Amino acid sequence: MSSTFGQSSDNDDKIDVNSSGSYDSIERKNTFDLRLDSLVGKRGENEFILRWYYEKNKITEEVFKKVDNSTSPEEKTVRIYNDRDLIILEFKYTWKEELGKFQPKAVMNGSKTEFIYDDNGNNLFQYQYFWSTDKETYLPYDKEEFKYDEQGRKILRLWYTWNSELEEFDTNSKTEYKYDLAGNIIESYWYDYKSYYNDYRDEFFLETKYKFTYSVLLDAQYRQVYRWDNDLRKMQLYNNGEVRYSFKENKKFSPKDHYWLAEVLKNKHENKRVIYVPNFIKFCENDISTARISSNREYRYDNYGICILYNRFSVNKVTNTRYKSNVRTRELLVDDKKNLVYSYTDSDYDLDFHNWEIDREWVEYYSKIEK
Repeated sequence: MSSTFGQSSDNDDKIDVNSSGSYDSIERKNTFDLRLDSLVGKRGENEFILRWYYEKNKITEEVFKKVDNSTSPEEKTVRIYNDRDLIILEFKYTWKEELGKFQPKAVMNGSKTEFIYDDNGNNLFQYQYFWSTDKETYLPYDKEEFKYDEQGRKILRLWYTWNSELEEFDTNSKTEYKYDLAGNIIESYWYDYKSYYNDYRDEFFLETKYKFTYSVLLDAQYRQVYRWDNDLRKMQLYNNGEVRYSFKENKKFSPKDHYWLAEVLKNKHENKRVIYVPNFIKFCENDISTARISSNREYRYDNYGICILYNRFSVNKVTNTRYKSNVRTRELLVDDKKNLVYSYTDSDYDLDFHNWEIDREWVEYYSKIEK
């Protein structure tokens, strides 16, 4: 149950620095996989420990809280995979001190999630259930249905919510996707069912449209978002966005890769590392439309492909100036033949007091698993 990224420990550990200042690892044959074993940290005054246990076709994550030098269980997540390394079931549990054991987590969605695939590994259906404490069983919450073209590209997402009175799924919304000949997504459309804008009629109504264009080198994606303007009765440009990528592609990951590593490395689009994301918001005042950068995010990676620096910039609405509002860093503490250890710090800038405050910090412990 290990992820499929890593690098050789030879002397070829060169790092490229591109024009945007992000670090990109040279492609090389991997000699080991990384496996996250534990995480120890704190948020505010609350200390916690996360541990992961790996079995055949199963990963278990347990969260512990530390109180007065003692450790007690808090939450648990179990993920089950098929022989193709595709996740098929996920269960979430909460520790019940009075019972001395874990019980299914009583949340409205995600207590239990079921995934169904076709022969090509495409996710066809995804069912979410919630745990009923009264009936002591799982009950349906929602369902997602996906359709694909002959190239395996997702072309339709349908979302349904459970109607407990009729005991059937009600249609909620759908999203359609269109691609160019190279396989890049160029348009997507989000439709609401029984929308407020069409008097809740039993039909789909287009509320949001996305248009995507790309740079010649495909190292940048430009996005325009249109939303329905009910006063003008037409689609209006809402905002513009941009995502810039590094030239080196991220290493491809197995669908069974550890979700935490996917979180660490999720800043990627179509296996390309995201390095810069400005967000443009359209403002309309007195019928005059203006656009400005409302926020942007920057990323840097080390030669393991792990994000070691995240900067978020926001706009001070009073002074209309941009400032750095959030910084997340990883510092490599240990890198030997068997282990990899990072310290992580998440800090927010307090605009009122003009100082930085640490929101979360922890230490991540990885094992290097020889292939």
